[in-house]
Amino acid sequence: MIMNVKNEYIKILCPKNKLGPDLYKREYELLRNFILELLEIRRSITLTELLEIADREVSKAFRGSVSWSLLQVKQDLIVRGLLHVKMVRKYDQIITLKKLRKKLNLTNTEIGEKKFCNSVAEITQS
Repeated sequence: MIMNVKNEYIKILCPKNKLGPDLYKREYELLRNFILELLEIRRSITLTELLEIADREVSKAFRGSVSWSLLQVKQDLIVRGLLHVKMVRKYDQIITLKKLRKKLNLTNTEIGEKKFCNSVAEITQS
């Protein structure tokens, strides 16, 4: 039996008004919410830490390369004016929210909103 499932895509924004690759909307929203919620809690994070936490927390609910997709979404959020990146050391970045905003209205993800929130809180307390 063949099922026809409609997959919605989002076009990633890149600097200089260029369009980047397409990502599945569900995966884009999962990673966007992951990044923004983590930064609401931590205020700043290095790119290395972000990639490590995403690998632990998000990769199970993800079908492709979580690292590649996370970098695409991070770039998109920078272009949209939501994130600020500062280069530190030779090869790392500190990522922060550009503006402090009211509590985010996040959509549910497959890993579960409550489980995700608890996992992020546990990580940031350690």
